Amino acid sequence: MVHLAGGLTPVVGHYSDRIGRKPMLLACAVLAVVMAYPLFLFLQTHPTFWGLLVVQATAQMVLTLYTGVISTILSEMFPTNVRYTALSVSYGFAVAIFGGFAPYIATSLVHWTGDPLAPSYYVMAAGLASGIAVLFVKERVHEAALA
Repeated sequence: MVHLAGGLTPVVGHYSDRIGRKPMLLACAVLAVVMAYPLFLFLQTHPTFWGLLVVQATAQMVLTLYTGVISTILSEMFPTNVRYTALSVSYGFAVAIFGGFAPYIATSLVHWTGDPLAPSYYVMAAGLASGIAVLFVKERVHEAALA
């Protein structure tokens, strides 16, 4: 999987320089919402190495829409005099809160609902929240090209 991400991430970054960062992040958010449940369902019905490989490869391709853009768009969000601190604190808190509690939330959702596919709802909610947040980000791709 590392080779897949390593190969596609620079391609996504290249295209984000041409069409913008927001379209890439919005595509990632939309695909997370649309594909989470089917991927979890596929894994439940194909609990094999190959089933896991298909799900992981598909999810990794979607994730490259994020990884190819996130470092640039986060850097563009903050002025240079506070960039390092603002970026590391905001990103660190987001990852710690939403990523750190993800296993607990996923386990709790399965327990509360009795649905083994319930973790997909968390992924879908995160995709929806991310998509909404991206709508408020100012696109600076053309400003950076002029600088």
